[in-house]
Amino acid sequence: MTTKPQLRIINVSKRYANGSAVLDDFSLDIANDDFVAFIGPRGCGKSTILRLLAGLTPLSGGNIEHLGGEEIHRRTSFIFQEPTLLPWRTVESNIRLPLELRGASKDEQEDQAHEIMKLWELSHVSERYPLQLSAGMKTRASLARGLATAPRCLLLDEPFAALDAITRNKLCVELMRVREKRHFTACLVTHSAAEAVFLANRVIVLTANPGRVAEIIEVPETHPRKLAWRETNAFQEALNQVRNALNRVQEAAKQS
Repeated sequence: MTTKPQLRIINVSKRYANGSAVLDDFSLDIANDDFVAFIGPRGCGKSTILRLLAGLTPLSGGNIEHLGGEEIHRRTSFIFQEPTLLPWRTVESNIRLPLELRGASKDEQEDQAHEIMKLWELSHVSERYPLQLSAGMKTRASLARGLATAPRCLLLDEPFAALDAITRNKLCVELMRVREKRHFTACLVTHSAAEAVFLANRVIVLTANPGRVAEIIEVPETHPRKLAWRETNAFQEALNQVRNALNRVQEAAKQS
């Protein structure tokens, strides 16, 4: 994309206390309204990238620049693989939680929660508790809570990994629909090449141990995308590019 970067990752490295490197010399520009997917071998630092962007983990080296200089926690929202809903709170109460923590008035909490529940089609389960929800509904509630404060960047750490294929595909479509209305940048970690290609406009393939940018695959199809696009030659071509890049990464790792 040619727009000014919203996030700039500059020569970032991350090492564990024992000295082993997770990421090394990792650089990437993420533009406003970008949808970027990170994919690569296990242990290549995909989730670590999201944690660094969210400020949940300190850098070992390099720098991350946030356009406008806003506080990180006011710019981003993190969606974990597990929904992490508070079991003693209803769906609406869970969604209101980040607004409460921001000090929003009760009227603002109610207005924002009702708006986001309507957007994610959760209004009919607003008074239910997490134990009363299906896995798909829990994920919907988690995504709704993450967007309650209207973040500029949504960080998604395999949020659909535990779902069945039908629910997973449906929520991918729903995520794009909501994004068209809320206009946020998205960074996704996934192990699914098909999911990466379906959702992202750029797929970042990482090297193994330590993680660096190996290849960047551009997906030119405009958003939002329909499930039918997955049956097209254009989708298959992009998917093959990602799979071939992953194969090259794995072969390079074997030879190192």
